[in-house]
This record gives sequence, structure tokens and C-alpha cells, in this order.
Amino acid sequence: DKQQNLDFEKLNLLNSNNNEKLPKIEDFNLKKLLGRGSYGKVLLVQHRKGEKHYALKVLKKDVIVQDDELECLEAEKSVLELTKGQGPPFLVKLFAVFQTQDRIFFLLEYLQGGDLMYHIQKEGVFKEPRITFYTAEILLALDYLHSNFVIYRDLKLDNVMLDNKGHVKLTDFGMCKERVVIRGTLLTLRRKLFFLRKLHTSQKRNAFQE
Repeated sequence: DKQQNLDFEKLNLLNSNNNEKLPKIEDFNLKKLLGRGSYGKVLLVQHRKGEKHYALKVLKKDVIVQDDELECLEAEKSVLELTKGQGPPFLVKLFAVFQTQDRIFFLLEYLQGGDLMYHIQKEGVFKEPRITFYTAEILLALDYLHSNFVIYRDLKLDNVMLDNKGHVKLTDFGMCKERVVIRGTLLTLRRKLFFLRKLHTSQKRNAFQE
């Protein structure tokens, strides 16, 4: 099929947008499976040299092409590219995109805190200071995306992860809509952010003490 061939050609070009040497799958030791989805899986890996741990998202090219998900994959990569370098604090960080003949890999920050779905199922309803803390960080993450003309369309408990200090990290950007000019709602949101930033700072130390 001609379209499928074109899609595979696009996939083959979908590496990191930099001049650095790309990693290879042989550079990592597999530690364990973190999760599995319809298009692939996420593995905990450790670099053989630096010994740093990463989350490695592994996607099958043939499944992506067959299910016509190339656009979602391109959107995810594009949004994750915003997190390189300093990047925003409340989005999962991308380190590299590389591939083999049949798979594509996203090398991501390993978030040890789990997702909010796990914590709610384990602990029950959160107390108000903790809810306020998470809400403020989620809004700051969304504001950063909006400022880059990106709409995040998959906000759910499973996609709100926590790092080892308890801070929010949004993940899974395949459903994002890019190059969107946002009117009205973003201005309203930003009017609240000054207060939320101050509130976030005040809640930062005691959100988990109650």
C-alpha cells in the first residue's frame, strides 16, 4: 500500500531533532516492565555506562501504521521536544527519540511516584491542601502548553504522574492538538495563575504532612 509505505518513511525520519549521537537499544539494561498498551509498552531501563534509570516507551511501527496513528505519534514527539533542556517543570522530560527497523523508542524521565489513579485507589480521597497543590501544578503545566499553542486533550488520573519529590508531571501527549490559537480562556486562566503560583509555594512544604 502506497500510503503505508509513505507512513513508514515518515517513521524512519522520526528521530530526535539534534546533532548529538543517538542512543541505541544496546546501550541499556532492561530492569522491568512498567506498563503495556495497545501500541507498545513502557520499560524501566538503566544506561550501561552512566547507570541512570529511564522510562523507555517502545512502539511497534507496523501497529502504528496499520491503526493510522502516525499523526498522534508525531504530535507526541513534537510536544515532548518542548521539554528538552531546561524545559517546563511539570511535563515529563524527553531525552531522545531513536529507532530500529521495526520499533521506535522514546527515552523519557523515569517517574518513581506513580500516577494519581494509583494513589487515589491506595489512599482514598485526598485532603484539600494536597488537591490544591496538584491542581496548581497541573494548571501551570497546561498554561505552558497553551503558551506554545498546544491543547492537551487527554487529562486523566492515569496521565498525571508524580516524581520522587511528589511533584506533578503530565504524560502521554499523543492526543494533543498543535498550532491552536487560544482566545479568551487562556487569558482567564492566566489571571488565576498569579494567585495559584503563590498558593503553590505556600502549600509546597506541607501538602503531604496532613
